[in-house]
Amino acid sequence: MPKPKKGDLVHLYRRKIGGAGLLLKNITNVEEKYGVNLNDIVTQKRKHTEVPWSLKNRATIEGLYPNLSDSEIDTIIAIISVVESYCSRWDEQTKQRSLKPNYHKNFSKVRWLKPPGEYSDEPAGYYKNKEAWLPTSWLKVLK
Repeated sequence: MPKPKKGDLVHLYRRKIGGAGLLLKNITNVEEKYGVNLNDIVTQKRKHTEVPWSLKNRATIEGLYPNLSDSEIDTIIAIISVVESYCSRWDEQTKQRSLKPNYHKNFSKVRWLKPPGEYSDEPAGYYKNKEAWLPTSWLKVLK
């Protein structure tokens, strides 16, 4: 099975409703491309107590990696929200959130033409006509 590449029509093959979307951008390794460490960002954002919760990722990235542009920061923030949702854990010893040892690093930006389903037999309204970053391993080329 060929790996999805820019311009392919893709779907989430493990869902009841896989949807259909156009792959807009593919990043092979986020950490190498932008020179960041996602786990450092997740663990360090707790230190920004003066910043509202919605801006903690941005403040952490700007503090750790001041040479990134605004568009690069926006991309990393979108990817971190996915990584935190699916690849993080609570460490009882350190009392903080960190990433699992084998977290996703390859991501693709998909413009959903037909939204995929989440946990039911219905398409998720959230994805309708939206662009979303997802792990590339979750996507397959639609035949």
